Amino acid sequence: MNGIEWSNIEYEQNTMEDQLKILDKLLNSVVIANNRGNIVFVNSAFLNLFKYTNEEVIGKSISIIVPEKYIEAHRKGMKRYNSTGEKKVMDSPKVKLEGLKSDGKVFPITLRLSEVELDGEKHFFSSMEDLTELTKQEEITKTERDKVDNIARFPEENPSLVFRLSKEKKVLYANEPTTELWKSVKTFGERRELLKYLHGKIDYLCDVRIPFAEEYRIAGKVFYVSFVPVLTRYYLNVYCSDITGYTARIEAQSNHLINLNRQLIKFNSELDKKVKDQISDIMSSINYSKNIQNAILKNNRDRVDEFIENFILYKPRDIVSGDFYWSYRSWSGDMFIAVGDCTGHGVPGAFLTMLANSLLNEIVITKKMRDPGKILDQLRCEIISVLLHKDESGVKDGLDIILIKIDKDKRKVKYAGANNPLYLYKTGELEMLRTDPFGIGYESDYLDSFKTRTLDISKGERLFLSSDGYQDQFGGLKNKKLKRGGFKKILNSTSILPIEDQANRLEIFIDEWMGANEQVDDIVLMGINF
Repeated sequence: MNGIEWSNIEYEQNTMEDQLKILDKLLNSVVIANNRGNIVFVNSAFLNLFKYTNEEVIGKSISIIVPEKYIEAHRKGMKRYNSTGEKKVMDSPKVKLEGLKSDGKVFPITLRLSEVELDGEKHFFSSMEDLTELTKQEEITKTERDKVDNIARFPEENPSLVFRLSKEKKVLYANEPTTELWKSVKTFGERRELLKYLHGKIDYLCDVRIPFAEEYRIAGKVFYVSFVPVLTRYYLNVYCSDITGYTARIEAQSNHLINLNRQLIKFNSELDKKVKDQISDIMSSINYSKNIQNAILKNNRDRVDEFIENFILYKPRDIVSGDFYWSYRSWSGDMFIAVGDCTGHGVPGAFLTMLANSLLNEIVITKKMRDPGKILDQLRCEIISVLLHKDESGVKDGLDIILIKIDKDKRKVKYAGANNPLYLYKTGELEMLRTDPFGIGYESDYLDSFKTRTLDISKGERLFLSSDGYQDQFGGLKNKKLKRGGFKKILNSTSILPIEDQANRLEIFIDEWMGANEQVDDIVLMGINF
């Protein structure tokens, strides 16, 4: 207790208040509890160590500072003392235990427990010291001691060769495997060659003071030798690992790989020829498909050109496209125009475009359906029927489409869309006309009818039908998608131009926006000037 023992305190000569003031100044943590285990006094050192206030502990059970694993022993000791007076820990030298702080942290302490009499009653006097820092230092010391011990045992326990050479070419240390190897070198010539090799390394490495490693063969074995100069002293630590078996395996594997490589080159040469032939056949088929697709699109384009001033920006991502445009002029003079975006690109998408083109011809020309919404309802039925759409395989083939019907006088437009809007430019502003928010084919559990909407149109106004390829293209300074906002902005700003100039400007813009990026999707954009 900071050099002060309880026995040295003159109780009879001091008042109780004076006694407690003396205890409060001690550096050790002091706690006094009555024979029921309730705390009646703690000093300042106790409050600082256990992180309590005086009000939080006075009158409380001393078990609040006892860790859970000691609680049962504490209770039994209190019970035994009160019933029999047996003192197991009382008045013994310091005991190493653990304390419990208010925040729940358990830490090491020493405890000295005494019995004192206050106001005629027996009390427990506890003096405690925090061992946290001492315990940490002991752990660090043990770790360092173990580390030194491991380092000291390393050379002798190492099955590899470990030895130390001085700058004066003397062997300062050699473990047992090193000694055994030297004994196995029988001929004078081999020993002289080995010494010459080591002397040369000593002269060089003690000057340059950098580590060095290489393979060395002696006595029919191959060693990987590492020389490590000790920078604070002029000597070398040398570590040698026997890699004889490893080297033999590597050589065998190397020869095996050489043979495999020769076979692979031959196989690749034969395969390359087959692949080139197959690619040539495939490309011929795809190019033929392109011719068919272009022929279909040309017929659709010609019909629109004859009816109204327009432009069509058509940019497939691959040789053939998954986007398409379709048109038909009825016997009454009304014009039907559609722009569609099928799932997929290239050949898979192109097959769907031909299917959609054929089905639209059947529905509008053969079956003579004229209402845009009903046409899309029927197209969905046909697509689901042809593709057997039950969504059981997880494949979701289908298309988004915008379909318009322009009356023969070009004053009224009816339109319907499947997840694809229509854009209207009038009086200097571009407006996006929303359509139904579901596609055709791949949402088989969402079969609401497509709605036909009517639009009055005036001279000088423009309509735009588009797939999402233009707005989804990455590019610009930040290499991000153009998005719908950017798409509407470029449409609006170019709509003051003549229709052909607008088409040219839109194509130049998307090429410049794309820059060095690859085209991510097929693009179809149709503009119609009234």
